Amino acid sequence: MIKDKIRVGTLVLAILLVGMALIPAVSAQKEDNYSVTAEKAFEHANAQMIQFITTNMEGVGNWTE
Repeated sequence: MIKDKIRVGTLVLAILLVGMALIPAVSAQKEDNYSVTAEKAFEHANAQMIQFITTNMEGVGNWTE
């Protein structure tokens, strides 16, 4: 009786794990359009540079004090 419950539990767990692995792969869509406008690229570059400067230089974040 206990062995049957363990087997059923193991089977359910295996099915859940397989489902978790396959569902994202099946629902994923192929992306073939990677075009970005120059304005959007410039926006992202500026955001990255500002974040890099403020986190890697001491005292820049609190320059008004």
